[in-house]
Amino acid sequence: MGTWEHCRKASNKLGTLHWLAAGAVLLALAPGVGFSEERTRSEPVEFLSAEPPPAWKMSYSYAVRGLEVLEFIPQRQTLEDWRDMITVQTMAGDNSNAADLLRDISARAKAICLKVLSSPVIEHKESGHPAATMTQFCLRDAESLTGDVTLYRVVRGMQALYVLTRTRRGEAYDGTSIPLSETTHAQWRTELRSFLICRRGAAGIECGANY
Repeated sequence: MGTWEHCRKASNKLGTLHWLAAGAVLLALAPGVGFSEERTRSEPVEFLSAEPPPAWKMSYSYAVRGLEVLEFIPQRQTLEDWRDMITVQTMAGDNSNAADLLRDISARAKAICLKVLSSPVIEHKESGHPAATMTQFCLRDAESLTGDVTLYRVVRGMQALYVLTRTRRGEAYDGTSIPLSETTHAQWRTELRSFLICRRGAAGIECGANY
């Protein structure tokens, strides 16, 4: 199955457009979860630390031609009937503008969601890297007829583009109220910030604000 076909299948599973096709040239990015001082010198300069929040587990991983995808869900949920999910995508060599990518995701979601509400795209810097965030509400998915809310965090590193999402799905929404409290939204932002871009250099591994 090709990258695009796989991503389309995955987007159907998730409801909204969380998976992105990538035809970038593969750069040597750390393929595993987390990181260790025992990595060899031949491994990449930049990688994403993929340590999930407490009581979460990795439920799925996929890698092909520069695209790596990791999925995390709470310990007591399953990939078949999950309610909460964090998805981490690494697209090697992709120099896309983070904010433009989110605007494109918002526009494409209208094709698979009967009604979409998106927050403004907020651009900022994370440890000097261009970044952007957006929250999107799919009131009713065109195929599954469920609803979901997704927080997007996109960071463009030196060697790859990182797309992180925090999603909650459930019954379709009627649109009369926002199905996400500010407290929950703040918690989601904290969860996504636990995934840090790291660099291995002569001084060892540096992550986050130190990178």
